[in-house]
Amino acid sequence: MKKSLLIVGSFLLIQAVLGLLLELLATNFPHIIKVGASTYLATLLLSSILVFFATIKICKKSPLEPFLWKLHTKGGGFIVLLSLIATLPIIVFSNSLIEILNLPDLLADSFSDMADAPLALWVMALSAPLAEEICFRYGIINSLLEEHRLSNVSIIIVSAMIFGIIHFNPSQMVGATIVGLYLGWLFVVTKSLWPALLCHILNNAIAVTMLRNFPSDFMIADLLPNHNMIYLVAAVSLIAVGLSLYLLNKTVKSFCK
Repeated sequence: MKKSLLIVGSFLLIQAVLGLLLELLATNFPHIIKVGASTYLATLLLSSILVFFATIKICKKSPLEPFLWKLHTKGGGFIVLLSLIATLPIIVFSNSLIEILNLPDLLADSFSDMADAPLALWVMALSAPLAEEICFRYGIINSLLEEHRLSNVSIIIVSAMIFGIIHFNPSQMVGATIVGLYLGWLFVVTKSLWPALLCHILNNAIAVTMLRNFPSDFMIADLLPNHNMIYLVAAVSLIAVGLSLYLLNKTVKSFCK
């Protein structure tokens, strides 16, 4: 637990220090530092790099160790493909649930501005997921597994809840927790970072693409003849999640002993 808390603490400290530093520079040197989409993206990129190396340092691992394939030679590619497919209904379900709960997105406009920047896809959909997977799946879950104090299910739930809470944004907290449960399960059952990492990249890439092509307040319900049909979308997507996870689980058990 000590190592897990240290990883979470370093993550929050990096975010806080960089945020405070950006605010101080923008306040004292407004002619040099202008707070905007590009500045936020640069800060996010720096944060991702620092989180990556801080987690690796705490775990006392080589920076390359998390990227070892570790999947079955024949079945690994199929597992990754099924994992990516299963991500799609999970995205639909989590967003439908957020709309049903009417949770506010306090950062919608900020994310929309960042998504339009040239480097948005690289930073928001690549470096950020990489750092978060290293931190929350590879770092926290591995450290909890090493202690043998909690069951695998408990570890997945704890890591997902932490992942959701650290987003500090109502709509993101719910979505990140749901996605975190899925990514945590993937990491535990496959014993490899790659399926979770690629699914996280897909999730964020879709989010950035949506932000670029739709208004920041866009909802799934806007595409439906009746807004109440969002309940049907949530139900159907949840069924799709169950079926895809069932198939994925059978495949994983076939190749990951």
